[in-house]
Amino acid sequence: EYGCGKDGTPWDRVAILIELGRVDASLATFLMVQHALLGKTIELFGSDEQKKEYLPKIKNLEIIGGWGLTEVNIGSDASSMETKVRFENGEYIINGNKRWIGNANKDIMCVFAKDEKTDEVQCFIVDLKSPGVKRETIKRKMALRPVQNMQLWFENVKVPARLRLPGVKGFPSVASLLAESRIMVAWLAAGMGVGLYDYMIQYLRKREQFGRPLLAYQLIQEKLF
Repeated sequence: EYGCGKDGTPWDRVAILIELGRVDASLATFLMVQHALLGKTIELFGSDEQKKEYLPKIKNLEIIGGWGLTEVNIGSDASSMETKVRFENGEYIINGNKRWIGNANKDIMCVFAKDEKTDEVQCFIVDLKSPGVKRETIKRKMALRPVQNMQLWFENVKVPARLRLPGVKGFPSVASLLAESRIMVAWLAAGMGVGLYDYMIQYLRKREQFGRPLLAYQLIQEKLF
């Protein structure tokens, strides 16, 4: 829908993640952030206008973006987020921070924040070039280095009312999205395991000891199979 075509079955997406993770976990992670987090959030909780505007561009990589939940002080305890938002003069104003946000070195980001008055979690599509947004790349990562993780600060960042995702109704909305997207991380890891196994087989076929490939020895075969 919305110019994106059919999304396929969950098993289709699993197969794609396994094959990508088999070759490059960074590429698979990039795709997950782009589609399973950023795009999926807008698909599930956005208005028709937001879906028409953003989903085709996200699908075709015309827009690249991140998904902002984790913060400096809260880590996995996302329901305790400290980033706040208030409605003022017809627009929303966000103050706070987000950390470890993949793909946040690019164009847009879904930012989760708590309403200053009601403490209810809301979500907004934020242009990362907006005044008040400060970004810093997290360097010296051990793995997944092609995915740029960022530390972000939001200081009185103004967001038009039309960019609030109307379908987000508190933290249960976040939890429902995580329930669908996080299981895909396990399949990505399965793909990495398949890739490692492929590499081991190739190595054991080429590596020779005592005139035979290592793969020809039963003890090695037992460890593999």
